Amino acid sequence: MSLFLRLLVISFFSSSISQLYAEEDEANIYIHPRGNDSNLGTKAKPKRTVEAALEAIRDYRDKGIISEKTQVNVWLRGGRYELKETIGIDFRDSGTAEKPLRISSAPGERAILDGNRNVDLRLFRKPDAEDKALLPKNAHDSVVVATIPEGELSKGLASPDAQMSFGGKMLRVARFPNVGFSYVSKTLERDKAKAIGTKQKPLGVKIRLKPAPSIDLSQQIAELNTGMLKGYLGAAWLKEEFHLASGDGSVIKLQEGTKYGFPRPTKIGRVYLEDLPGLLDEPGEWHYNPDSRKLYIWPSGPLGAESVIGLWDGPEAFHLSQCDYVSIERITIENLGRGRNGDGAISIKGGTGNRVKGCTIRNIASPLTVINIIDGKNNGMLSCDIYDSDLGCRLYGGSATATEIIHGKNFIENCHFTQLYSRSFYGGVCGMKGAGNIFRNNLCHNHNGQIITVNGPENLLERNEIFNSGIEEGDGGTIYQGASFTSWANRIQHNFFHHIICIPKVYTRAAILSDDEDMGDEVVGNVFFKAGE
Repeated sequence: MSLFLRLLVISFFSSSISQLYAEEDEANIYIHPRGNDSNLGTKAKPKRTVEAALEAIRDYRDKGIISEKTQVNVWLRGGRYELKETIGIDFRDSGTAEKPLRISSAPGERAILDGNRNVDLRLFRKPDAEDKALLPKNAHDSVVVATIPEGELSKGLASPDAQMSFGGKMLRVARFPNVGFSYVSKTLERDKAKAIGTKQKPLGVKIRLKPAPSIDLSQQIAELNTGMLKGYLGAAWLKEEFHLASGDGSVIKLQEGTKYGFPRPTKIGRVYLEDLPGLLDEPGEWHYNPDSRKLYIWPSGPLGAESVIGLWDGPEAFHLSQCDYVSIERITIENLGRGRNGDGAISIKGGTGNRVKGCTIRNIASPLTVINIIDGKNNGMLSCDIYDSDLGCRLYGGSATATEIIHGKNFIENCHFTQLYSRSFYGGVCGMKGAGNIFRNNLCHNHNGQIITVNGPENLLERNEIFNSGIEEGDGGTIYQGASFTSWANRIQHNFFHHIICIPKVYTRAAILSDDEDMGDEVVGNVFFKAGE
C-alpha cells in the first residue's frame, strides 16, 4: 500500500473513533437490542452486545487509542436484551479508581437482561377430560394446558429447581395448603433416620395430615413422580424434602427417612404437599409432568396475544474474574436459572474496587444466587433492589489464621431485599465468610429463614432494618453465627429488629442467635421491638 493510502486509512480510522468521544477524556460505546455488532458503537449506529463492545475496547486499548486516563462507558439503550450467554469480564477490561469501566443503562433509560425462555402461547388449550380428571373442579375453566415439544424448554421445566413467571411476575408451583402448613395429626408408621427408599420399597414415615386436600390424590401419587412433601418433620430449623410413595392426600407414605427420625420426642410436623396437578387450585400456580410433557398453568391475569409465559432459564449474567474497577450500573437482570452451584446473576471473583450499583435483580432460580462477591478486596454492591429469588448473596473475602487477620473490606450497602424464597421458600439474604467484610444500611424483610449467616472474624453488620423474618423456620436468628470456632469477634451495632416471628410451643426464634462455638462478639446499640426470644 502506498504511503498516501496508509495515511488515508489512518485518518479515516481516527475520524471514526473520534465519534465515540463525548469529551477528550471520555469514550462512549452504545448498545441497542436492534443494533449490529459490526457497527462502530455510536449512538446513531450502536452495537448489539456488550461482548462486542468489550472486544472493541480491548482493541482500542491495544492500539493506544484509549488510555488509563480515558473514562470508558458502555451504554445499554433502553429495552429488553435476550440473555443466552454469560458476559465475561477479566483483567483486560480493568479500569482505575479514578476512571472505572462503566457498563450501565443509558442516562434516562433502563436496559433489561432477560433470561426468559418463552412458551409459545399457541400451544395452550383448555383442559380435556383426561386433564380435568387430575385437576380440582374449581380449576377446570381457568387452567390452560400445553404439551411442550422435546427440547431445551422441556428439559428445563423437568428440573426440580424450575421456576416460571407470567408477565414478569413469579408463578408458584402448585401446593397445599396455599398458605402455611398442614400438621401431622397422627404417625401411622415410624421411619428410619436417613433411610433412602424407593417408590416400590418406601422407607419413610407414614403420617396423617390435617388439614388435607379435598381431592383424592391416590392415582396421581401412584402414577406421577413429581409429588413432594416439604417442611419441618425432624427439627424446627431443618427444612427437608421427601418424595411421595403412596397416599390419598390425608394419609401420606414417604420414600425417604428424615434426618433425625420421626417422630422425635418433640414433634414438629409442619409440612405442605407440592407439585401435583390435583393441588393446582388458585391463580398463579403451575405444574409440569415430565413424562407427558404437559404444562398446566392457572394464569394470574388475562391470557392474551401479548402475554409472556416463560421459564427462568438465563445463565449467569456477568462474571468478573480478577479484574479491577469495573462498575455495573442501573441494569435490570431477571429470569435466570441455568448454571452450576456457585454461579450468580452477577459474580465478582477476585480483583479490587468492582461495583454493582443501582441494579434490580429479580426472578433468579436455584442453583444461582443473586450476587457472589468472592475474595478480592473492596468489592461491593450498592443501592440495589433484590426480590423473588431463591437464594441471596455470598459476601466472602479476607482471611484469618492463628497469627494474622486480613480484612477483605467487601461490602453490601443500602440495598433492599425482600421475598428471597422463590420455589424453596427458604432463602437467606447474605452468607458472610472470611474476615472484615461489611453489611450496612440494608432493608431486609419478608423472609422465611435466617437473613444473614456469619462465618469468620471481625465482620461488621450495622444500621440495617430487619423485620417479618422467620415465617417458617424455628430455632434460628435473623442474624446467625456459630457452629464453627472460626466465628468470633464480629460486631453487630445500631440495627433495628422488629416483628421477628416466634410462636411459643411451635418454634423459637430470635433477632440474633450466637450458636454453638461462637465467641467474642460485640452487640452494641441495637433496637429490638417484638423481636422473638
